[in-house]
Amino acid sequence: PLMRRRPITPDLTYDMEVSLFKNASNITLWSFGGVDFRGDYNSPTLLLSALGNHTFEKQWNVKNTQGAKSVRVNVINNTPVAHPMHLHGFNMYVLHEGEGPWDGTIINRDNPQRRDVVQVRK
Repeated sequence: PLMRRRPITPDLTYDMEVSLFKNASNITLWSFGGVDFRGDYNSPTLLLSALGNHTFEKQWNVKNTQGAKSVRVNVINNTPVAHPMHLHGFNMYVLHEGEGPWDGTIINRDNPQRRDVVQVRK
């Protein structure tokens, strides 16, 4: 990117697996970090948080990062297809992508690409 930024050392790291499974009705669902998202679109989690409610249902897949200034999320795609990954309101550094477990190698450590959506390959 034109504006150079070096990522800071993360305060927290999460390994989050993307998976597919069939429920009891034989419907294929996505899960992220072992949770299939079941949100209430009439009561969004960001609004609840802004209103002071910091208790979230497990199905909302909210991670309480406390006062962390930087969080590293390693996305592991265990599905047979690529899938876009996005975090509303955030830009992500793409530190590395490829098959298999991440070995800690960072591509372009001094100025990695930044995105709000990343295509996670299969």
